[in-house]
Amino acid sequence: MSSRSLGLISVGLPWFDVPVAETVLATTRSVLERRFTVVGPDKVVTTEQELKPVLAELRAANVMAVVFQVGTFPNGNMPAWTAEALGVPIVLMGFPEDLSVEVANNSLCGLNMATYTLTELGHPHTHVFADPSSEAGAEKLLSHANAAVALSELRGTVVGLIGSRAPGFYPAVFDELLLRRQFGVRVEHVGLHEVTDRIKDGTSKTPPHDAFPTIEGGELSAESVTWLGRYYRAITAAVEKHPYTAWAIKDWPEMTPRDSGIPAGMWPPLSWLQDDGYNIAPEGDVNGAVTMELLARLTGNVPFFSDVSGVDPERSTLTLWHYGGGTKLARSRDEIRFGANGRELEFTLAPGAGVLARLGYSKGAYRLLVVEVEVLNERVTLRRAAGNAFTPRTNAADVVEEMLGGGWEHHVSFVHGDVVEDLVAFGRLAGVEVTRL
Repeated sequence: MSSRSLGLISVGLPWFDVPVAETVLATTRSVLERRFTVVGPDKVVTTEQELKPVLAELRAANVMAVVFQVGTFPNGNMPAWTAEALGVPIVLMGFPEDLSVEVANNSLCGLNMATYTLTELGHPHTHVFADPSSEAGAEKLLSHANAAVALSELRGTVVGLIGSRAPGFYPAVFDELLLRRQFGVRVEHVGLHEVTDRIKDGTSKTPPHDAFPTIEGGELSAESVTWLGRYYRAITAAVEKHPYTAWAIKDWPEMTPRDSGIPAGMWPPLSWLQDDGYNIAPEGDVNGAVTMELLARLTGNVPFFSDVSGVDPERSTLTLWHYGGGTKLARSRDEIRFGANGRELEFTLAPGAGVLARLGYSKGAYRLLVVEVEVLNERVTLRRAAGNAFTPRTNAADVVEEMLGGGWEHHVSFVHGDVVEDLVAFGRLAGVEVTRL
């Protein structure tokens, strides 16, 4: 049973076709139970007196979101009562009906009334008008429910920020209070010394590799492996001191050795830290860390913090490239290589469909970039984690033009999984403008 709890209510009036509404309700419950623990009655709620104990039950169950189904044209107060009583994101749902003889349920009109009400109340909501017995309708409903639950899960999330942003990295600027007000995400500031002091003390953590083949040929020196263990232990001990899963880290210049005599660096340990279950945004990019946390919650997969470092308009591909990506993202562990100086870790991203996203900040407001992509099954050797991503919906050159012309941040995050609809729904729920490419 999923730990992600979701409320389900169907409302209506008794002089419409309640049996049809309850059949749709049963189908809807079956769909939602594929991914959530569903709480709520299996009968249509038709009166205020019936709704009150239902809302009390959902409050007691601490549901993260509610699917509010318009089984028939309802009492118009019910959407507002539900929103005000529970205070969680709501997915408003209606369904098409056979109109060859009569309007038996009038679900669409009731859905329209509900969307107006919650829009004017300013309550976080999205809507789905679909037949849940069709696979397309079921998938759309699951996407919107997933987005609503993810928004609730973000509330209360803490991003640990070690240091600040890298020098001149203005795209890593964030609005701490707006981030907390709009998404419920808090930033906890952690001093760089929590890492740098531990590097100096000489203690180590064993790197998670049996061999250390280099890009140049041969193996890393024993001294390099020892130094990597010192960096790995320092950063692990710093984050384990705090109960946070999302981190933005100013990993350079203070943590990157400028002394050529030190044959190692922080970047491979950042990859291992992500393998250990943390979402790591290098260069002090707090909004990047929040983006990664969102993608991880939507998919259950490991996200990849990335630059877009190249474009091929003829193939419609983007080259994704960065350090710090977890080695679990590698196409093959046999392709993992280290720079001979111990400061780089190279592998090709595993192929598959996914999405590029960025929760961006511009001119005092948050916004969301969503790009459909598919990482191709071809090896890329660029001294860091990298992959070529095909953009099926929008030519890659136009994606780059939007990023440049729209003044988007140079950091995006990739995750495997079809969550484009989920992200668009999340944007509506969170009240941010979405650019979908």
